[in-house]
Amino acid sequence: MKNYVQACPGFQRRNKRMTNTISNKKFRMLTALMLLFAMLLTACGTVRPETAENAGQAAAEVPSEPTSAPEPTPEPTPEPFRTEAVFSELQPSNKATITDADGEFSDWIELYNPGAESEDLTGFWLSDSDKEPCKWQIPSLTLAAGEYRVIFCSAKDRSEGELHTNFAISKDGDTLYLSAPDGEILRQVSYESCGGDVALRVDGESVSESYYPTPGYPNTEDGYEAFVRNSDNHGALVVNEVMCYNDSFHFHAGGYYDWVELKNVSDETITLSDYYVTDKASLPTQFQLPGTTLKPGDTFVVFCGSPLLETASCHAPFELGADGDTFYIYRADGSFSDYVSLYGMPLNHSKGRLDGASGFYYFTTPSPAAQNSGNCARYLAKRPESVTPTGIYNDVDGVDVELSGEGTIYYTLNGNLPDTESYVYSGPIHLTETTMIRAASYADSKLRSETATFTYVINEHHTLPVVCVALEPMKLDVLYNHNGHMEYDSHTEFYDVDGGSFTSDCMITLHGAASRNQWNKKSFKVVFRGRYGGDIHYDLFGQGITEFHSLNLRGGDTVYMKTYREPLAAEFAERVAVTDPFALDSRFCILYVNGNYYGIYSLREAYSKKYIESHTGSEEDMNTISRAPIKVEYQPELYSLHNYILSCDITNPDNYNYIADRMDMQSMAQWLLLEAYFNNRDTAGNIRYFRGVQPDSKWRTMFFDLDISMENENAFLWEIINPAESQIGRMLSKLLNNSEFKQVMLETASGMYQNGLSYELALEILNRMVDELEPEMSRNLGRWGESRALMENSLEAQRRAFTEHRDESWLEIVQLVTGASDETMREYFPERG
Repeated sequence: MKNYVQACPGFQRRNKRMTNTISNKKFRMLTALMLLFAMLLTACGTVRPETAENAGQAAAEVPSEPTSAPEPTPEPTPEPFRTEAVFSELQPSNKATITDADGEFSDWIELYNPGAESEDLTGFWLSDSDKEPCKWQIPSLTLAAGEYRVIFCSAKDRSEGELHTNFAISKDGDTLYLSAPDGEILRQVSYESCGGDVALRVDGESVSESYYPTPGYPNTEDGYEAFVRNSDNHGALVVNEVMCYNDSFHFHAGGYYDWVELKNVSDETITLSDYYVTDKASLPTQFQLPGTTLKPGDTFVVFCGSPLLETASCHAPFELGADGDTFYIYRADGSFSDYVSLYGMPLNHSKGRLDGASGFYYFTTPSPAAQNSGNCARYLAKRPESVTPTGIYNDVDGVDVELSGEGTIYYTLNGNLPDTESYVYSGPIHLTETTMIRAASYADSKLRSETATFTYVINEHHTLPVVCVALEPMKLDVLYNHNGHMEYDSHTEFYDVDGGSFTSDCMITLHGAASRNQWNKKSFKVVFRGRYGGDIHYDLFGQGITEFHSLNLRGGDTVYMKTYREPLAAEFAERVAVTDPFALDSRFCILYVNGNYYGIYSLREAYSKKYIESHTGSEEDMNTISRAPIKVEYQPELYSLHNYILSCDITNPDNYNYIADRMDMQSMAQWLLLEAYFNNRDTAGNIRYFRGVQPDSKWRTMFFDLDISMENENAFLWEIINPAESQIGRMLSKLLNNSEFKQVMLETASGMYQNGLSYELALEILNRMVDELEPEMSRNLGRWGESRALMENSLEAQRRAFTEHRDESWLEIVQLVTGASDETMREYFPERG
């Protein structure tokens, strides 16, 4: 057995070799004693009592050269610390896999000894920082050959009994380190964000996701069976079957509801009101079950979601989903009776138990209120992978795509989901033009794998980034031709001009309001929900924001400048703003759908709680967004504030201060001034409000959607603040009767003007965008049957809309609504001359 003695304090540098172990101290002491003894012997052998006989001899003896001191024995180099132990598995978002001794779902890592000898890890270190590798020291711990050991990463810092580190690991991605007692990093594993209850299996340098965690066991199917068999410690009331990802199974009139079937598996009758169900472990008493009694073997169905079903026997007020949700059953004493993870649920499948078996299985045919049977399996087949990298290939004769997977791989080339009637993969697929491949694996004793999507953009020579979207053609037709509000599973790939990329499964739906019917070139929204792997991580717009929950693919009409206006206004606002306008960053791209060219699109941020978190730094769950018009049923607080503004005496300072304590007046003023500058004629519904949940947080505005603007050279305000037009118009027209708000308007306008608000800036942005799109424009126009001559005429008209007259008319508006004198205007706008 290898044995290393604890030696490294946490502040030692990780690469410094330790020289003060106990064994080294003993060695040095022994060496020193031996040297001292040798010197004494030498001294004793050369110093003799002086006599008359030898006195002269001693005087006559003159050494030919001085005697040098003996060379010290070199100190041996300490043996470097080594270990066979490795990271084998980790779970950064444990929601329903294993509980610790406190009954909590703490995240965990697993160490494994693959060697033939036991490994003593006493004194080694675990950390989530290479700058602080000596963060948590492993206490007395020996791993036998082939042993797996779980260590919870909970920040509870426990070194006796159940081990807990003093740090927590992040579900959003991190790097973990195992270091020697002297601080030298011996092992490290990096991972990206993952969903709830996903296990990350470590195999050498690779990290892969799995829906089948095996804490304390090998990362194999046998290991999973052993884990399930030894950890299925449920109570009398269990989850017998659950369905949460459903767009086809009508179990109850009114829609595709989530539902959970509960079952009494004990030998005694139980009363359901002794139990609570919830989708959050932090809310164990979220919903108490009714007083129904269940005999042994009886079942009971609970519906979940909204709206509530009055005809249902039991309807819980929360929704379930395959986004990483979990369903828990708590006893009245706060302990668990059962729980199940729902992450990665296949569409239109249920998850449930089989009599006489531990753990859960997937069912292809849901059977609420009936015995679980039919086609089921413990596992999904492994999703196929592409050996040939996806992306952009220029100046090639073709691309040979090699796939790997489990069992038999079936694939399609038209966007359809593959089934057993699709092409069978038997060798590399030779592609000579841009193509999207969708593939699935079928394996014995397993359900069909999830669909994998791979796009190859071949010899297109684009100058813009490329976005590829996959959607079954039939569902695309529904979205495109029926003004649908449906949401469908999809897949998005992004390939940047510098070689960067990301790919992810996602949800897709149409985006926009009037544009759904007005334009053939539809807009889309893609959402990266938890069940697809969660937020994407990529610095998409070069602003340092690297996490996105959703994105818009804005189409619009190129001929009439719809392609340019929103990006132009957003950049203009960002550059002249005195406070963050919360506009949407964007960049132009080329879109392919199912491998078919769709032309120039604007890839754009989408408003969400994640957007606010990224732009403000506040936690995602701490933000609230309200659409316009404000509705009492969705935002009663903001609706009440709106009514207060309309009903109060706005000239009373106390009333104004009450409003200003709850609403950011500079944000309101800046939004109005920007809308006026661009003469936006479509503001009634095109405003968002947001605030944090903190008591001192104020409502702020978001600036977006300027498709119907910039159509002449005038700035214009009156339509925006016309009380008859909109809620926002009524609020602003009332606020403009207050002298303090007028002063805020004046100061905000001055700051914007000093920051460069001018028609020259607008022209600069427009011309740069035109130059950027020109290499792609002819093909884009041809795709949608648009006229270049008409586009050129519209472009010149757009340029004529940005003249000095726009700036002057905007300043006239500022002076008029604030009541500022000519002298005051010269003071606040000295650059005007």
